[in-house]
Amino acid sequence: MSTVAFDFETWLIAPGRTAPKAVCLTWQFEGEDKASIIHARDPAIIDVLKTIIAADTIIGQNVAFDMGVICANWPELLPLVFKAYEESRVTDTKIRQQLLDISQGCFRGKGGVKYGYSLEDMARRHFKKQLDKDTWRLHYRELYPLDVKDWPQAAIDYPLADATTTMDIFKVQEFDCNQFTGQLGGNPLEDQYRQTRAAWALHLSSAWGLRTDAKKVDELEAAVKNELSEIEQELIDAGLVRPDGSRDTKLAQARMLEVVGPDKVKKTDGGAISVDADSCKASEDHLLEAYAELTTLKTMLSKDVEVLRKGTVSPIHTRYDMATSGRTTSSNPNVQNFRRTSEKKMPDGTTRKLPDVRSCFVPRTGFVFAQADYGGLELVTLAQVCLDLFGHSEMAKYLNEGKDIHTATAANLMSITYEEGARLKKAKDKTFDSFRQTAKVLSFGFPGGLGPARLVYFARKSYGVTMTEIEAKALKRTWLRQWPEMNDYFRHVDSLEKGEKSALKHVRSNRYLGGASYTARCNSYFQGLGADVAKHAMWATARLQYGNELSWLRNTRTVLFCHDEIVVEVKNVDDAASGAAKELSAIMVAAAKVFVPDVRIEAEPALMAYYSKNAQSIYDSDGNLEVWNDCAL
Repeated sequence: MSTVAFDFETWLIAPGRTAPKAVCLTWQFEGEDKASIIHARDPAIIDVLKTIIAADTIIGQNVAFDMGVICANWPELLPLVFKAYEESRVTDTKIRQQLLDISQGCFRGKGGVKYGYSLEDMARRHFKKQLDKDTWRLHYRELYPLDVKDWPQAAIDYPLADATTTMDIFKVQEFDCNQFTGQLGGNPLEDQYRQTRAAWALHLSSAWGLRTDAKKVDELEAAVKNELSEIEQELIDAGLVRPDGSRDTKLAQARMLEVVGPDKVKKTDGGAISVDADSCKASEDHLLEAYAELTTLKTMLSKDVEVLRKGTVSPIHTRYDMATSGRTTSSNPNVQNFRRTSEKKMPDGTTRKLPDVRSCFVPRTGFVFAQADYGGLELVTLAQVCLDLFGHSEMAKYLNEGKDIHTATAANLMSITYEEGARLKKAKDKTFDSFRQTAKVLSFGFPGGLGPARLVYFARKSYGVTMTEIEAKALKRTWLRQWPEMNDYFRHVDSLEKGEKSALKHVRSNRYLGGASYTARCNSYFQGLGADVAKHAMWATARLQYGNELSWLRNTRTVLFCHDEIVVEVKNVDDAASGAAKELSAIMVAAAKVFVPDVRIEAEPALMAYYSKNAQSIYDSDGNLEVWNDCAL
């Protein structure tokens, strides 16, 4: 069995160049006394790379970056790279450490001590060793013209240390894994190869990047400035903002106390009346909502618009990472949580459409977006979790009959049949729509372990539904009678050990979560399974994009991954776009079945001229998808 750690030094990363030109490769096989180095210009490097890629276990720190460097500099090796991932031979010391820490309840730190996951962070944590990341890391382009023998010794030692340290960290993680296996009753690193495959697919998407439209960015900026000006003047007139633009916090606190009342007002840790964004929005007071909106709009101008403007010149490359449940995070910028189009209620009863950052994302010239997202993913995974844990689920029965859980819940609340509820939904009956909105609150609030008080706040903040705590308690009793498996679910979650000793084992992936709170345990089962579904779909899509010559997805590129949604850039030629969107939908459903084999799941495809959550699936008379394009911002 051969095990090898490897690492590249490259030219600097830049927009549009996230897999830069290689300068040198370092590697160390397990059992060797020291690492080796070779210049990227050396013809022998291709044989070295083939030997590395053929190893039984291939280790890297943020290995997706280094694999990207291989594929960009030596594209003929791309099939071998995908084969290594497919055969579960590629792993990542960063991902391994994250999985180990998540299993022990110390992800990103514990007891006031923060944990990072860079090679430098882990070397310091495990070996009290300080790597020199300042002297040479940014200067290898300058060394590219020179042979390695002519480099300063420190410039040689630096990359050699990276390969050796990666191997040493891998060994420590193997030891820790064996220790934790006895404690947990299972392998905390069992999921490492699936997570590493997903990270590779996510890296490829990030490397391609998102582009933005200059005109749409201009329109967004103008709309934000106009909205900001109106809100600021309104708040100045009310006294909550001074003419110089500063806020009168004391007056805002006084208004909060008056509107909410002393019994329900939220306090800060210091005991002051809270006027943060959540508190202001929950107050349902027009002026306090505007007070919160002021910060949001200023942030949009200073950050979002600035990022979007850069996207008109070069691609925007986000950074995906892992959360405790297995879901992804996105940063620099966060493309999974940009502001969406919404409607703002005005004092006169009218509504105004607010700016939407997402609509600024557009495909490259001659391309369109092919998109598919899972319908009700977390309800599907919740049903599968209940089947796996308890052997029964009413939700699964409804979903497998093609029924909508929100409609079923709303019909139950109204004491009518599902069929009558479906008829009222189709007729857009306002009373039924109101009950269905409440049903969404229950479906997304209760499974996550929310109690009555928090559900009241969640309902108002997320869905505009008003209820009392007494009503929330009554609704939960009704909801539990309709979905009896949830009684078993809550009893199971509550039976897990509390605090540091708790260890939730995800179904299907066998990934562990330690030290989680009650609500985190409630959420993690179905959120984690949902993440497994979506990440596997990303990997399955990437295999077709970079491999299968007969696939409509061949040579398309994923530009966005947003939890339950994949957006692909495809040429708008003949039937290519429609074929790619339909195949994307099919591969997502097939990938999901690996993790949710017993519950029906769908992924509706669409084509978009720009990115929008409002896009609809439009078919022509031949059944081909047409491009949705609502030019309104």
